[in-house]
Formats: sequence, C-alpha cells, structure tokens
Amino acid sequence: MPHRRSRALAASPHKPPSQELTNTLEDTDMDNVEDVDCEDQNGTNKRKRSSPHKARPVQTEHTIELESEEEMAVSRRARKQSLEVRENQATQEESLAVSQGEMLATLLQLNREMNKRMIAMEKKQDTYKDQVKRLEEAHKDQVKRMEEAHKDEGKDVSLHWVPGHSKVAGNEAARELAKKATETESATAL
Repeated sequence: MPHRRSRALAASPHKPPSQELTNTLEDTDMDNVEDVDCEDQNGTNKRKRSSPHKARPVQTEHTIELESEEEMAVSRRARKQSLEVRENQATQEESLAVSQGEMLATLLQLNREMNKRMIAMEKKQDTYKDQVKRLEEAHKDQVKRMEEAHKDEGKDVSLHWVPGHSKVAGNEAARELAKKATETESATAL
C-alpha cells in the first residue's frame, strides 16, 4: 500500500495554497510560496527551509536505487554477526536454564534427604527416650531393694552418676570398686 501512495504523490502536481486559506490564517506567513515543499533536481524533497527535519529522497516510479556490491557485502556481514550473537545468546540462555534446573533439582533432593534424616533422628530420639523410660521402670525396683538391703545392715548407700568414658577418674574408681565387690563372698546377686 505505501508504494501506491508514493506513486500517487509523485504523479500529482503540487498546487499552491488558495487565497482563502491564507486569509483565514492571518498569523501564518504564506506569502513566499517558494518555501513550501518542492522537489529538487536530484529528487530530494526540500521541506521548508526553516524546518528542522532533514531532506529525504522522494521515490519516484522510475528511480530505483540499488546498493553497491560492497554495501551489500557489509550488510550481509553485519546480519551474519547479529545472527551469531543471537544464536550465542540463545545457547547461553539454554545452558543457564539447564544449570538452573540442575541446581534446583539438587536443592530439592538435599531438602528431601535432610527431611528424611530429621525424621530418622526424631524417631531415634523417641526410641532412646522410650528405652530410658523402660530401663528406669525395670531397674526402679532393683535400686529400691539395694537401698533397703544396705539400710538394714546400717550402711549408707548413695548413688552417683559416673561418666561412661574410659580413663575418667570416676569411671576408673567405680570399675575397681565393682571388681572388688564381685570378688568378695558377701556380694549378693540381684
């Protein structure tokens, strides 16, 4: 469609503005008709000399400007480079998407594993608490019997926590005392 419009414009001769229009527009200086748009000899459209716009070539039916071979080669190189840039950008975007997907999958898997371990630790903790409760219940009677047996004999019995780690002074002393107690005949098995 633009091609038709340019043909029509090129074919129609330029008419100067009518007197009626100039009379109605008093503040517009239309006396100098030469300042109005007109075509130059080389086919460029000269706008009003006071216009800030640049003159641009008018395409007529008979004038077709062909690019030189050098200009065509330069434009091909520029297009080829821009195509390579776009391809590189697409490749980088794809690799970023892949690496982001891999990182997300890794994070999700780590989160699952951590949740599994937390659940396992909670289960173990519950199991240990249950074992301690069962042991306390099972040995509560034994501890009471030991206290009563020694009170009857007039001995003072006190229970102390001894660390279970080796080479701890309290642990070594307790081991030696337990060893002596088992060697004597007065030790009563519970």
